Amino acid sequence: MHNYAYSSLGLPYYYEACLVEQESLGDAVERFKKEGFIGFNVTIPFKEAILPYLDGIDELASHIGAVNTVVREEAGFIGYNTDGLGFIYSLEYESGFNVFGKKVVILGAGGSAKAISFAL
Repeated sequence: MHNYAYSSLGLPYYYEACLVEQESLGDAVERFKKEGFIGFNVTIPFKEAILPYLDGIDELASHIGAVNTVVREEAGFIGYNTDGLGFIYSLEYESGFNVFGKKVVILGAGGSAKAISFAL
């Protein structure tokens, strides 16, 4: 999906899936730096574990305590979290459901659950 979008837009990027073992997370981040990655996504189980390996964390991601997107900036690899706002946006856009004033139940306690709780 990402590579198709880049190609269609004539952008010189590519998206690559990387299998990373828990014990080599720090090494993977260093490899991404050395290889010139401009950013990467973070999935389960690394959304919280990656924090110490980043050069900075966005204020929202810091409040949430989890990162799902990393971008190379002047200061190095900076972590962001788009899970919560993305979830709320998709609820409204895809189903027309507005969460404002509603009671919700979140099943789970991982990085995405934290982000969604914070956004709600």
